[in-house]
Amino acid sequence: MIKKIEVTGRGILIGKSYMQNDFWIDGRAANLAGAGLSRASSQLKINDMGDGTFKCVYKPTAAGQYIINVKVEGIHVPGSPFYVRIT
Repeated sequence: MIKKIEVTGRGILIGKSYMQNDFWIDGRAANLAGAGLSRASSQLKINDMGDGTFKCVYKPTAAGQYIINVKVEGIHVPGSPFYVRIT
């Protein structure tokens, strides 16, 4: 099931400091529901779109390389961890 989860969007590749950056998690093929979602950073907001997709928004306060981990039940989804360059 975890192999069916897709993470997409510019925010998992590159972003800008002091700006909102976003990416999407598509869990429809894996029947992913939002009830068990949690985040490790207070700077990340997860918006449940109600259809098995989730919009994730973060606003970094400094330039540098960031690591975004997307896991389900402790297991990384395909492509995770994502190494993001923030300018």
